[in-house]
Amino acid sequence: MRVYNVLALQKCSKKHEFEKLNLKGTDEKFDFFLDLNNKINNLLTSKPFNSKDIEAFLLESFSEEYFKKDWFALEEAWRQDRAFEITIYKRFLEYMAINNFKILEQNVTFSVPKHIYGDTEITGKADFIIESDDSVEAVKIKRGAPKFSYKARKKENKVDFSLELILMKLGLEGKYPGVKVSLFYLKNKDDKKTNAVDTFENKKGKNIISSTFAGISTTELFNSIDDILSFSLEPDCDFCNYSSICKKKDVKVIEKEPEKQLVKKDVHLSEKQMTVVNHINGAMRVIAGAGAGKTTVLVERLMELIKQGVNPKNIVFLTFTNKACEEIKNRVKAKLGSINLPTISTFNSFGYDIVKANSELLGFNSLKLASKIDRYNLLKEALDDSPINYRILGRYNNSKDVRSVLKNADGLGFASYDQLPPNSKENLLLLKKKSLSKTIACHDAELSRDEALFNDIIDDKLIDVIIHGTQYTLDDLKRIKENNISLVLCPRCNGYFGSGFPPINEINELKIPISLGTDNVMANNIDLFEEMRYLYRISRALVAGKVYGYLSSKELLKMVSVNAAKNFGLDKE
Repeated sequence: MRVYNVLALQKCSKKHEFEKLNLKGTDEKFDFFLDLNNKINNLLTSKPFNSKDIEAFLLESFSEEYFKKDWFALEEAWRQDRAFEITIYKRFLEYMAINNFKILEQNVTFSVPKHIYGDTEITGKADFIIESDDSVEAVKIKRGAPKFSYKARKKENKVDFSLELILMKLGLEGKYPGVKVSLFYLKNKDDKKTNAVDTFENKKGKNIISSTFAGISTTELFNSIDDILSFSLEPDCDFCNYSSICKKKDVKVIEKEPEKQLVKKDVHLSEKQMTVVNHINGAMRVIAGAGAGKTTVLVERLMELIKQGVNPKNIVFLTFTNKACEEIKNRVKAKLGSINLPTISTFNSFGYDIVKANSELLGFNSLKLASKIDRYNLLKEALDDSPINYRILGRYNNSKDVRSVLKNADGLGFASYDQLPPNSKENLLLLKKKSLSKTIACHDAELSRDEALFNDIIDDKLIDVIIHGTQYTLDDLKRIKENNISLVLCPRCNGYFGSGFPPINEINELKIPISLGTDNVMANNIDLFEEMRYLYRISRALVAGKVYGYLSSKELLKMVSVNAAKNFGLDKE
């Protein structure tokens, strides 16, 4: 097994499976850069070279014969991408020439004999071994920019957490005791989409990350590998030889009513869709259901704007989720290349960028994104000065974060019970027993009822509070009562999304503790008086023709006061 197989395991499960099957990618651009790296290795070990040699080498290497225009949708994108690539390779080669490193060996293979896959040997390659200041350094050239930092606070971002550096160290230490292992990244952390900084490694860690792992034993390095593999990294789809294979898995066929079809390149659009694509000036609202092709149409409109002479830098493409944002970026990159892209971002990220760029005008000396723990503390700081009794429920993405989240928050809240990693439930149960005052809540049965998921909620005995329960049966409610689980009803939200109405009469008869909530702030303003008024009217409609059975004012008031206090442990304060 090769080192890149292990790296693929950490970054991208698809790539790892492709490599295990020995599938071959079909990305010509990827092959071009592999061949270029081999040429650079030969250049570095040839006679001394100067700036003129470097310029001649790069102009030939990036000629249209090798760096092809048909890899890009527009010639302008080809020119910009070519200029950017020449700049980053030029500064790297100038750095190597100025430092005049003595290259001891080139294309040095190594093996790590054990650990990750039982007795499977892991093999890898350093591009060259250099001698500098009486020390030996193994170097691997990488595309992209460093994702690790010498100043990182989080363990997973620290240089010594680099799996590739650790494997290089383990594989080369026997031949070169005390070897320094380094990754030379061609892109600089300060590079922009269209502009590259002039100097390679203008500051420590901008292009190069290195470590000797001094004071860390071989056993400790092996033991750290499992820890590292538990953290997933962002895949680098821009430089992946399997991108063409992988993208085929995302193709969906959508059956629609036959309409007159107009062809625009390889995309077939209806007349109505073409109306959107060709709209240039002024506002336009497009209303369409899921799967109608909204993203495709908007990407085609973006391309049409550029063809009509609009500078990509003057185009902003905003969406709600990170997933949608990445999909749009990938589609646009496939058409334009990676240079001079428009701003494609989520609303949150775009807003943050504006605030960050104008932080001094806003009176901030420094600005950073708040971590989850920061958010809890900021919420507490704001609420401590108010007359509101509160509980802050946190969420975690990794089972290793549970302790820190529970330490700082008043409990945990999940959008669905299936969001809990199965391997974390046992630890969570132990932590809950130690922290009796902590509340664990989840949403369930809002739009539909999942019997298996509901059985897990009951059997695992982790959940204290369930939000919604709109689709629960009488038997479900009896089991909730038997397990001392309380309910938070969000009737206005249920009405807005058409998910039904909670079985309020059955809940009342069983005397299950009820609180009221608003749930979705995108649909409802946070107003518990409106929530009480809505629930009261619905309860009257459910018992139409009777003079009793509907909720009283006293019962409604208890739902937003004493019941809520009991359900979330505020009655003990």
